[in-house]
Amino acid sequence: MTEQPLANKGTTRRDFLKGIAAGLVLGAVAGGGASAVLIPPRVVEKVVEKPTTVQVPVTQVQPTGLKRPTLFLTEYFSDFPKPFYIWRRHELCAGDELCVVACSLAHEGKIWPEASRIHIYHFADQLEIIHMCSQCREWQDPTGAKSPPPCVAACPQGILKVSDKTGATILTDPAKCLGSKCGKCFEACPAKYPYFHPVTDKVLICDLCETRVDDPSKAGIPACVEACPNDALKIIDAAPYANKTFAQPPEVFATLIAKKWYGMSLKPEEVV
Repeated sequence: MTEQPLANKGTTRRDFLKGIAAGLVLGAVAGGGASAVLIPPRVVEKVVEKPTTVQVPVTQVQPTGLKRPTLFLTEYFSDFPKPFYIWRRHELCAGDELCVVACSLAHEGKIWPEASRIHIYHFADQLEIIHMCSQCREWQDPTGAKSPPPCVAACPQGILKVSDKTGATILTDPAKCLGSKCGKCFEACPAKYPYFHPVTDKVLICDLCETRVDDPSKAGIPACVEACPNDALKIIDAAPYANKTFAQPPEVFATLIAKKWYGMSLKPEEVV
């Protein structure tokens, strides 16, 4: 079929349609509407940076709900870098007493909860109180004066001292300890913490695993922190309020936590 020229224009229908199409394209380009179609997409080369390793201070390590890798502890505590504290998060404690078992294994070489340096008190449903030494490296009385830890100052035998390696209170001469027959360290401790060995009757105070019979190569790595699956026990470099916060009998501490949970007013000295 032969195309007929449009009247008075001298052009074919095909030429006319081509002209319209060209005009639409030019108009769209001028208006920017077809720029994405006509201009090929710009290719941007993606630069992949090499990952960098950043050393995060132990105080900034956040709980994950998972067991902290032993390697992390080994790297951090190699050669006893400096004294440290074990911070307690009672709300994360499951009451499974794995820390108690780990402590007895580390110090006695067998599962012996009665000979553990850490205990869990169960006061109510989901209210578990972790009771262990508050590591009172120096004690500040109401007058502001500072003195050695109460237990160290009270020992009549002079066999308790603050370790230069971990900052924990350690028993230097077990043979001279009179145990529960003396009990001066227990009476002086505001937390009523020191326990006495069920067989030898010698005082049991957390030494932050400065010595371990289960694995001497892990000396200085707290077994209780290794064993806790919920990060209820957390290692920190410094704890300015640890002594006053945790140096309380377990029943007193449980009362303070219960008050806090139920929104009861607390006195300034009761804040935990």
